[in-house]
Amino acid sequence: MGNGARSFSSSYISLNAAFSSILLYANQKSVANDTDSDGIIDQYKIDFIVPLAGAYKIGNIDAWLFFDYELRGRQSVVMETLALISLVPPKSVYSNNVTVYGQLVFEQRKPIQSSGVDSSLNTSILTYDNGAVPVLNTILDNYFTRNYYTTFQQQYAS
Repeated sequence: MGNGARSFSSSYISLNAAFSSILLYANQKSVANDTDSDGIIDQYKIDFIVPLAGAYKIGNIDAWLFFDYELRGRQSVVMETLALISLVPPKSVYSNNVTVYGQLVFEQRKPIQSSGVDSSLNTSILTYDNGAVPVLNTILDNYFTRNYYTTFQQQYAS
């Protein structure tokens, strides 16, 4: 892929098939960490290794990280959720490593009920017909209009 070309990589086999014409193969390694020993994962360290051949200019990086999310309390909310990371590297950076730090933040459009379990959003965020190239903006629009969702609030990148 040359300068200005779009590339795509995913851990979803069906998405890779849909974007096969611009697919970049990547390896992923993740480590979960319970920093306060309360039985709940507090941090993830996720490494994406994308081998690039030759000169390859990166104009931007959009990483969609999907999580199984559970909010516990009076009402339990169980859902698939998303952390969207968008980076535009400065022109002077030629490093092959990018590190992003931030927080996954729960957002709500309606009040959480005082009791019970809400698993109505425990469905795949990626809904599309296999074989058809999904419209990524439509997926994001649908996600960010849900009653409950998460956002990734980036603190800094290095």
